[in-house]
Amino acid sequence: MSLSLGIFLALAQDVMSDTTCDRNWFGTKCEFACHCYLGTCNSEGQCLDSSELCQDGWFGDLCQYKDVAHVATVDAQFVNDNNPSTCVDLNSVRIKLNVPLFFTFLAIVLNFNKQITIFKVNFVLSDSGKAPCQDMKNTTSGETIVVTCNNTQLVREVIIDWTEKRSICSIYVNGGRNLALKQKTRTSSIHRPDHAISRPQTAVDGSKSRSEKDNSSCAMTSSQDPRPSWTLTFDEPYVIKLVVITNIKDHWKQMRGFKVDFFNEFQQNIFKYIDDPNSRIDTDELIIQVNVTDDLIKKINISIPSKTRPEQALYICEFEAFGDCVFPSFGLQCEDICNYHCKDLACHVTGECFSCDEGFTGVYCEQDLSPSTSGPSTLMLDETYTDAPYKLLVNNNINKLLTILFAVFAVVILLEVTGLAHLRFKSRRDSGTLTSDERLLRGHQLMELTPQDSPSLSSGLPPVPFPSMVNSRHTISS
Repeated sequence: MSLSLGIFLALAQDVMSDTTCDRNWFGTKCEFACHCYLGTCNSEGQCLDSSELCQDGWFGDLCQYKDVAHVATVDAQFVNDNNPSTCVDLNSVRIKLNVPLFFTFLAIVLNFNKQITIFKVNFVLSDSGKAPCQDMKNTTSGETIVVTCNNTQLVREVIIDWTEKRSICSIYVNGGRNLALKQKTRTSSIHRPDHAISRPQTAVDGSKSRSEKDNSSCAMTSSQDPRPSWTLTFDEPYVIKLVVITNIKDHWKQMRGFKVDFFNEFQQNIFKYIDDPNSRIDTDELIIQVNVTDDLIKKINISIPSKTRPEQALYICEFEAFGDCVFPSFGLQCEDICNYHCKDLACHVTGECFSCDEGFTGVYCEQDLSPSTSGPSTLMLDETYTDAPYKLLVNNNINKLLTILFAVFAVVILLEVTGLAHLRFKSRRDSGTLTSDERLLRGHQLMELTPQDSPSLSSGLPPVPFPSMVNSRHTISS
């Protein structure tokens, strides 16, 4: 019984709990920051302003994707101004990125969806070589077309060519989601200047504020620590492509010779960055491209393995790790899977299939085209949810399963409690160890029997009272 009760209470607590997040944070663990244009979101992360625009530098599902095109150099006006109402006629766009990255996808907003025609995407690589978009796939939603590529080289420029001029309103290039926010962190020591505790969690709180006078805004280790380290552990393994470490520029010299190690879920070191102690970092942000193509990252560790000066320590004002879910999962919490009928089980980050298996159609390949007496059928989807029906279908099945489990556990607990109580009562009655109150309760039950139910009553003989009736403080009214 205790095991069933424990499982039931655990499930109830997990499902019934209502997490209240700080202003402009959302998610089951309040791990997502609001990037809406006016900076206001509801508890689901949806923008409260009518424009539904994201802040500059962000785009995509609930404004969670970093737009690296916004700060890039573009040879056409308006296309990276994050304003879909400003459009320009173009047949080619060249986007020169500030920092080379491993390309994943881009989004193009057109003036009219009928203008979506044949186009090509090519790249200029970091080594000045050129390469076409490999394994190019695209999906279309309204006036927006999303293009994905499977290139493994670092990309420095993105070139888009149309067969003829098209009215282009906006172009976004994906830089990934910041998956480090509110994740679990720990450090080998904590620096306490003027009693201000520089906790390790401050490095993943979403704030890049930093000050020489207020060290509590950054995660810092003690200068007395012989081997300082700071570790971030993700709640699950992710595909990480880019890491950004924000610091006070003058503090980099205190970290000379530091290294950043990346580990998979089996604790294997699969990638590392080692700082050159003879070089100097002249910016507030250090950007690390993570060249891992066939593994997932579970943990990241920053350390100074060998201090050359006693005052050396780690200073991390903000740590960002940009990436996404592992194929074929999708969604902000990577809890959903591309529809089984998406060809090659491939879909966009919001669940739309790039193409369908034979015999299926629809944005999510949810429509079965197989012959039937009633015509084409649609898989069980919630039509009220227009963003990603298959995503909701998975969650609905989970909710239904939890409801069934609740009912089963409730019945099991009731039966166990009732059965055990009856067995205990019967055992104590047979052994003559009933308490006076239990015998009195049994007397009540006998007196409530009708003459047909009780042999002594039906024969006209008075019932024999329990001895406890005389000595008990309780009385029985006839």
